[in-house]
Amino acid sequence: KKFKRIMVPFWGFCILSIVLNTIIHDYSLKDINGILLLVAKGNIRNSFFAGSLWFLSCLFVMEIVFKLLKMLKYKGLVLGICLAMFVIAEKVLNPRPIANPQWIYNIDSMLYYIIFYALGYVVYPYVAELFKADTVFKKLFIVISGSISLMYSVALFCGVDYTLSLLGGIPIVAIFVPILKSLLIIWLNLIVAKLVEGVPLFNEIGQNTLYLCGNEWVIKNLMVCLVGLLGMQINFPTPLYVYLYVMVLLIVGVKIIIPFEKEVVARRRNRM
Repeated sequence: KKFKRIMVPFWGFCILSIVLNTIIHDYSLKDINGILLLVAKGNIRNSFFAGSLWFLSCLFVMEIVFKLLKMLKYKGLVLGICLAMFVIAEKVLNPRPIANPQWIYNIDSMLYYIIFYALGYVVYPYVAELFKADTVFKKLFIVISGSISLMYSVALFCGVDYTLSLLGGIPIVAIFVPILKSLLIIWLNLIVAKLVEGVPLFNEIGQNTLYLCGNEWVIKNLMVCLVGLLGMQINFPTPLYVYLYVMVLLIVGVKIIIPFEKEVVARRRNRM
């Protein structure tokens, strides 16, 4: 089921990206063979030109590994094993996978990121209950924790990391600082997502994340080609322009490209 849901689209997106890239850069057969070899290895991160596709092969491996871990039944044990995987990736593998991934199908990146899968598995019921916010205490907790997360995120954006200055000097704790940093930012994203969940466009974007991930390179380059045909250039003088441009790309993806792809896939299935 996971193979059909993740890997089949993964290869489809790879082929689509290769076709477009071949047209843009006039690749030879030799160039294409080298790219296909990268695809066969699962698009090891930072090796394939369509950068986001590494995530799908990594996600597939993570889904399978985590499915096996859940057979252990005990959530605490699953969390402990995933934490051990993170420590192996962070301290044993050299260089660590976050800086220089090397293993096929991004297995080394899976070791680094699976802890977040485990944390979601353990704390999701409590987070879901908290977001119902039927008491003053819960609402107050969300406001205070959200404010802390927001202030930390702004400071990090400005180049100041308080987790490192406060905890980086403690040997054992320092290993887990990257997890804490990520969780602080994730928590802010969860709160923002909860605030905008009533917006249909955002829900549509969220429901199509697999397609958006697979199409990221294609959408960006098609937009560049289209703008070039109109005799214009894409320029980002400030971060605001980048945010607006990304929003435009997301809308183009969910409203034009993804519906077209889904229609093609549906017709293909009907013929089979």
